[in-house]
Parts: sequence; structure tokens; C-alpha cells
Amino acid sequence: MQSIHLISNSIWLFPVLSKLLICIGLWGLVINSCTVMELLINFEITILGVIIKFCSYSLILHDSISQIFCLIILAIPAAETAIISGLYIKIAQVKQIENILILSTQNVLFS
Repeated sequence: MQSIHLISNSIWLFPVLSKLLICIGLWGLVINSCTVMELLINFEITILGVIIKFCSYSLILHDSISQIFCLIILAIPAAETAIISGLYIKIAQVKQIENILILSTQNVLFS
């Protein structure tokens, strides 16, 4: 019973946290994006903020449909990460780069 009381008292923190994550992710996408890996990380931070927002509103409104929608949204960054990782490996094979970390620290993709 005490855990339910704790969640109901701090439920207003979830929308604030989600807005903060969305702002950090969008700021990183617009201003601080140098490499593809940084773009990917900032996009995933933004999507995480959206997912937390949906889950917090599902807790507030007692609606489980938005939690199912969160699982569907969560599949987007997972698929994106798998595709980008596969592309990084293929580019490293084509350019004959032995250390794949070079691709994430430099902008080797477009040279």
C-alpha cells in the first residue's frame, strides 16, 4: 500500500522528466550533432522521452492502451539501431577499416 502512495505522490515527476529528455534529445539533434552515432543517441533520447510521457499519462489516466503504444514506439529505435549497426559493419568491410570505433569518432562515412 505504501508503494502505491509513493507513486501517486511523485507521479508529476514523470511528465517533467519526459519533457527534459525530449529537450535534451532535440537540442542534441539540432545543435550538437557531429557524427552519425551522436545523431542516433540523441534520437533515442528523444524517443525515450516520448515513451516516458506516454507511460506517465497512462498512469495518470489509468489507461493501458498507451502502454501498448509505448511498446510499439520502442520497436522503432531498436530496429534503427540494428540497421545502423549493420551499415557500420558493412562500411568498415568496404573501406577495410580494422577498428570500427574509428567510424564512430570520425566522420568517415561521407569521405
